[in-house]
Amino acid sequence: MLNVGYESAFQAALSIILVEGVVFILLSVFNIREKIVYAIPLGVRMGIGLALICHTVIKAFSGKAREVSVLTYVISVLFIIKFFVVV
Repeated sequence: MLNVGYESAFQAALSIILVEGVVFILLSVFNIREKIVYAIPLGVRMGIGLALICHTVIKAFSGKAREVSVLTYVISVLFIIKFFVVV
């Protein structure tokens, strides 16, 4: 087993975040990120949003609302707004 100290793990985490940020910026600058998003069919993209809404509603009505994070509720509300107001 590797003996990794707290400081080296912290430095590794910061390095990973830095690399991820650089990759995200490069994908955005060269419009690759947009091409990746549009490569996913519209039905699949809308299905992901609908599945998240259904998951949140089922958990809320089955008495397990505390198992769902606040961020999931926020994203579900944003998807509902997108589907019913913006469309």
